Amino acid sequence: MKKEYIFSFILSIGFFSFLLAGCNREEKEVQQQKVVKLMFLNEETYRREYANVLEYKFPELQIEIIPYSDLMQPGKLNIKSFIEFVLNHKPDIVSILPIPGLFETMIQEGYLLPLDQHISRHRFDLDQYAPVVTNLLRDKGQGSLYGVPPSFSTSALYFNKDLFDRLKIEYPRNGMSFKDVLYLAYRFARQGDGEPIVGFYMKNMTPRTVWRYAGDMEGLQWIDANGQKMTIQTAAWEKVFSNVVDAYRSGAMFDASLLRAQSDQQEWIKNYEAVIAQARSNSLFATGKAAMTIDSPLLINDINRFEPGMNWDLVSLPSNGGAVPSNYVQFQTLHSIASGTSLAEESWTILQLLHSDRMEKTNAIQNGVLFNKLPVRTKNISFPQEKNIEAFYSLKTEEKGAAVAQIPAGLEPLIEQMITDLLDDKLSVSDALRVIQEQGNVMLLQDRGVQDE
Repeated sequence: MKKEYIFSFILSIGFFSFLLAGCNREEKEVQQQKVVKLMFLNEETYRREYANVLEYKFPELQIEIIPYSDLMQPGKLNIKSFIEFVLNHKPDIVSILPIPGLFETMIQEGYLLPLDQHISRHRFDLDQYAPVVTNLLRDKGQGSLYGVPPSFSTSALYFNKDLFDRLKIEYPRNGMSFKDVLYLAYRFARQGDGEPIVGFYMKNMTPRTVWRYAGDMEGLQWIDANGQKMTIQTAAWEKVFSNVVDAYRSGAMFDASLLRAQSDQQEWIKNYEAVIAQARSNSLFATGKAAMTIDSPLLINDINRFEPGMNWDLVSLPSNGGAVPSNYVQFQTLHSIASGTSLAEESWTILQLLHSDRMEKTNAIQNGVLFNKLPVRTKNISFPQEKNIEAFYSLKTEEKGAAVAQIPAGLEPLIEQMITDLLDDKLSVSDALRVIQEQGNVMLLQDRGVQDE
């Protein structure tokens, strides 16, 4: 009996020793987990979208979410607040929000690590990215890549093929100038009696936004690169203003801010109140009331809702075959690695998974056009395959001079008033540009005086 008792005692000790060793090993593994701080909208969104995948793939890492939802509050979404947030919370992975100039400032002030070595060493499939994405990011990083986006957004020129066919008007084409678009729109304005069809329409369009867009597509600047002098009193700008004014006067363009003036001047427009009601509730294009529009992929949802049988297609943004300003391509977020992190390699492994081909395919199917997210790899497009979706990807971009923040607050209302006066024949285009040039320079000087104080 004693031998059996001793034998059982020895087995018990061995068993408990085994359990104790296992517990110690598990405790040691937990203790050895490295904590990577990931800047994300909030914990709930992270859990829903990525937690299961990341925790399964990287059990050796503990991912701590640094929620940035408070930054989305009014008055906080600016460069200063964002940098203060990063300095206070010290995330390893930084989510760059769509704040104008933020990404460039973070690069210039040394807050972000270049990712090129990680991309090369881990053979990340950057060559599958759309050139419009990688070229823009490298332009902002002076040749280096400091962030990768899960998606991007831009716009294209949509056109209703049925309306073009009905009037035997040639379709728009890639690389057109904005003047060419206005010429096509003018041909719809001359259609005669019948239900009104607007040649060109944009949501939230005003004379100023159309003028600004037309100038952008011609590569024109209205303030010099230093933001100190107006550059609008030129022959090139005079052509742009004349083209826009002529388009309004002809009825080729529809503008909610000029409804009454347009309806009074255009006898060819019938049942205009119904058109106004449609414009206020949804897109004129999506309801078949406009031949052309410029919009994001979100418009596809409206078309499917209001006119699912519409025979439509799209071409690239009118740019006269040249590059468009970089602000016409947007990133809802960019993921970067903080320069002060001690876990750069671990942070990259997480980024690599977040931006993997498989993850993008899943997101493209689940989100896609519903949330205005274009996949960065063209092969993962989940949009209607029979449409020219390549129009969103064929853009070339370039960085422009004067920063938006340097534009005087009073300048845009002045331009709105000048264009309204032009449409009312109260002054000429050359006189309007002279007034904008002179008063704009005064505003710029006043702004510099306030800053100096």
